[in-house]
Amino acid sequence: MKKLLFIACLFIVSFAKAQIIKEFQVNFETASYEISKNEATKINDVLKPFIDNSKDYSIQIIGHTDNVGDLDYNYLLSNNRAKTIADYIENKGFDKTKIYSSGRAYLKPTAKNTSEIGKAKNRRVTIKIFNEKEDNFTINGLELKENQYTISTSKLETIEYKSGTKITIPENAFVDKIGNPVTGIVTISYIEFRDPADFILGNIPMDYNDVTGNYHFNSAGMFKILATQNGKNISLKEGKNITLGFQKTQELSNLNFYELDSKTKNWKELYNLNNGKTSFYGTIDNVIDGGNDVVKIDQLEYSICQLNNCDAFTTLKKIGVNYSENIDLIERKYNNQIKKQVKDRKNNNEALESTIENYKTIIEEYQTKIKNFETKIKKSEPNYVATKISNDENQEIFNIGFSVKSNVQNINFKNTNWLNKSDINGKINQSIYNKNWNNCSIESNEDKTFTIILKDSTSEISIKNVAMINLNVSEDKLTKVSNSMNNSYKIQQNRIKKFKRSKDKFIKKNEEVAKILNDIEVQKRKLKDTLIGNLSQNSIVCFWEKSKDYMTTDEAKLSIQSWLNYFDKNKEVMLKRYSTLQISEDCKKQTAQIFEANKKIVENQKYSNTANNTAKELNQSLQISKLGIYNCDQIQRLQNPIEIFANYTDEKGNELNPVFIYLLDSNFNGVIKYDGYNGLSPFRFAFSPQSKNTMIAFDGNGNSYIYKSEKFSEININGSYKHHDFIMTKINNLKSIDDLKAQL
Repeated sequence: MKKLLFIACLFIVSFAKAQIIKEFQVNFETASYEISKNEATKINDVLKPFIDNSKDYSIQIIGHTDNVGDLDYNYLLSNNRAKTIADYIENKGFDKTKIYSSGRAYLKPTAKNTSEIGKAKNRRVTIKIFNEKEDNFTINGLELKENQYTISTSKLETIEYKSGTKITIPENAFVDKIGNPVTGIVTISYIEFRDPADFILGNIPMDYNDVTGNYHFNSAGMFKILATQNGKNISLKEGKNITLGFQKTQELSNLNFYELDSKTKNWKELYNLNNGKTSFYGTIDNVIDGGNDVVKIDQLEYSICQLNNCDAFTTLKKIGVNYSENIDLIERKYNNQIKKQVKDRKNNNEALESTIENYKTIIEEYQTKIKNFETKIKKSEPNYVATKISNDENQEIFNIGFSVKSNVQNINFKNTNWLNKSDINGKINQSIYNKNWNNCSIESNEDKTFTIILKDSTSEISIKNVAMINLNVSEDKLTKVSNSMNNSYKIQQNRIKKFKRSKDKFIKKNEEVAKILNDIEVQKRKLKDTLIGNLSQNSIVCFWEKSKDYMTTDEAKLSIQSWLNYFDKNKEVMLKRYSTLQISEDCKKQTAQIFEANKKIVENQKYSNTANNTAKELNQSLQISKLGIYNCDQIQRLQNPIEIFANYTDEKGNELNPVFIYLLDSNFNGVIKYDGYNGLSPFRFAFSPQSKNTMIAFDGNGNSYIYKSEKFSEININGSYKHHDFIMTKINNLKSIDDLKAQL
């Protein structure tokens, strides 16, 4: 017998705040994000006392630059510097999920950029180490706790969570860490995350990343399930699956099921939960309903051919009167009863049309994505252009421009000129200036000169023994600069490979959807053919069959078509016949009883269908073969987002440096975490002005701050450079999660 041990959402009101226990900085060369040997030694010395207990610390890393170059370039450079330090520290054994990196470009200088000494001070990364021994994430002391249940391994057990989710666990389902079967009593820990407050307190990643980019989750619900015995973690035995009747928070299109990788903290897509092909064929099965046509009498539907004579009498009488007053049976293509069937099928056909349009829209979106990736591939192709700067009898100076956007190596090409001494090396082949090159490699020679090799698809030119001219770099660093310039080609090729993989993925998806669309079109044609074939059958035949008991001897000898002709020519006789038909008292009583019984059945079925459909919409059957964290989510992106640079202060004017922020967008059930991943951070983030937005910021001292939705309207979103000073309100005095939700 399972037993509930703890109640979910237990509130812990005591929380030891994190504190800064070490702060230091690392400096960089101009336009570089490589760590020098001296700076690496400094980092190692600072980190050494913390490595043994690295899990107890979180680290904030912020990159800065001098003011040489534009804002976008320096923001990229500052992020690269911060990311380089973050990777270095992670490799020392620190928890990746507790390392937060971001860049601030030249927006927060520590010295004036009017001198080389000042610029050198500004080319820095600041590192703060926080003491963070709390395992669970809290806001103002609020903390989520799992429900815990005890079950027996010897039998199938079912647990029901407060949301209505039912969890079925098979017998003998668990093994210990070395694979031995677990017997006896085990403890199941289970919790669900259903709204932004849960997502924040659960500290669960809400982004999904694949080769096509970064997406945000619009959630229909997440859950975490673990198992222990005697305090030790156990796992599911291979071949044993746990089944969940999971109660979703909302019904969403393109809903997928994901598993969180416990090591990488990345989501893995397992399968689609409402695949369009499956739902479409379910619709088709319901559209084409063979068998007899039906007659609608007093809001009830009967199949006249399936009724015995006594049951069919009242229906037959009314049909006979209707036909003899209004309808020529032999000339009409279908009767009113089939008209109803046609109407129903028309509605289903319209549903198919809507499905077809949806798939066409998906195909258009995929084709747009394919074109976008083709454009990105084209724009990412390296383009090198040699330009002559000066020329005299003995020497020639030229520059090689590298025009690809968003590559941090651009500045090296821009700041570097090349000198060819023609009296020693011979003159340069002038054809280098007449075309665009797609590859440039630079080789250093022992005599401190360089060889430049330019290539395109048809030719290759080598320029030997040229000297590098770069006023920003000392002579002993020139080879390092040339290596960095070579790296630009590798960066672009990796980017192009990524875009090509993304393009190929959408081409494949497009082909799959196109096939589904073709199947739908085929079924639509079959539906039309079936409908046309059924227009003139069944209901008239049934009427003829049930009328035989009331025909004269001569009429009974006629074929159906001859009798229908006779019916149409003798409407007055037929009207009198069907109007005066007398039903027996027994049949009257039986018909009335059946009528009432069927009426109740129809009514009950109506409400039953409504209840079943509602339950079916929100109850999702899931199976998992591993314990961990899962979600039922739809991926999407912000609507028409803008990027903004941010500074933060509290209400007293004190500067804040958030480690990360959460953005809540009213257009979807989820949260967006900006912590330095993917180049966005608390100091440069994206939001949708069309949405209602709320921001929560967290510093390294355990404090949380809120910027409410009504304040977002104050942000100036005009101009190319968008900046805002966020005055944050500290979150205090929360006694329950409801208090937190009220603030959100």
